[in-house]
Amino acid sequence: MSAEEMREEQSRGADPGAGTDSGAPQGQRGFRGMLVGRLVEKDVERGTFSVEVDAVPRVWKNNQASSPRSLRGTKVTAGGVSGKLLDVLLLCKTGETLEFGARDDGAHQLTVVEMLRKVAPVKPGDYPELPDGFRGFRGMLQGRVIKKDPETLELVIEVTAVGQTFAENEAKQPQAIIGQKVILAGFWQRREAFQNASAETLIEFGAEHPNRQTDHLTVIESVRQLPQ
Repeated sequence: MSAEEMREEQSRGADPGAGTDSGAPQGQRGFRGMLVGRLVEKDVERGTFSVEVDAVPRVWKNNQASSPRSLRGTKVTAGGVSGKLLDVLLLCKTGETLEFGARDDGAHQLTVVEMLRKVAPVKPGDYPELPDGFRGFRGMLQGRVIKKDPETLELVIEVTAVGQTFAENEAKQPQAIIGQKVILAGFWQRREAFQNASAETLIEFGAEHPNRQTDHLTVIESVRQLPQ
């Protein structure tokens, strides 16, 4: 769980139904998670900016929006940028891509939380979506590491096999994930395992998908390298 999720567990924030006449996209109401989009305009002095959303890579457990994916292709405005994050906004040019944590409090704009960084333009496959039949999975997987993100402690993995499923598994078609890419997060307490995973290595790992609205998995159990 991220720091923002932990804070939101203690305080759920504003009513997601508030501010529905603000003109904001419907999928924004009660949104909690990460967005990626191309910068449309910015006001560094006010700490605000607008992006055209290209991806919704993560939806936090405390999200209250009913359709977070509907934000893709829409223009959203975000504010509350301060401190070191202002430097990121200052250096980012119109048309470049930003990734940021966002929280909707019922106002006309989102509040930036936890992260704001410049990233590469979104290409097909950068933010893989889980098959519907795999959602709710809990068990063991095997896969090849495609890339790693040291800042977010996330791995992109191409799944090669599905192992044991645990009693809590709710996925109806676990095998649907074979051959697909997944984003594996949750290495904050498993930093050594993250550091040992390098591109092209084969690993076996436990994973769960407790939040049906997000497309990332959370690592559980052990992580071990497999023979090439």
